[in-house]
Amino acid sequence: MVLQKIWDMGLEQIVVQTVVMMTGDVTTRVQDELCRPRSEALFAIHRQSTDVSVARWKDLLDAIREIAGTAVGVLLGRRK
Repeated sequence: MVLQKIWDMGLEQIVVQTVVMMTGDVTTRVQDELCRPRSEALFAIHRQSTDVSVARWKDLLDAIREIAGTAVGVLLGRRK
């Protein structure tokens, strides 16, 4: 995980970062100089990327729930 974060961060300067925790907490950090007019495109790209990421987490959790439900059903003698 640390290697992934290093790769994600690279050598570029982070100007907008959003962290979504498993608890549902969301933290977004934005550099002050980006809180000016003409930053809308950057924020739109960031928002779209965050939406896609959260949707993939939801898909993953839905798959885990489906697998776990099927496994419990099999263990209890029920077929799904």
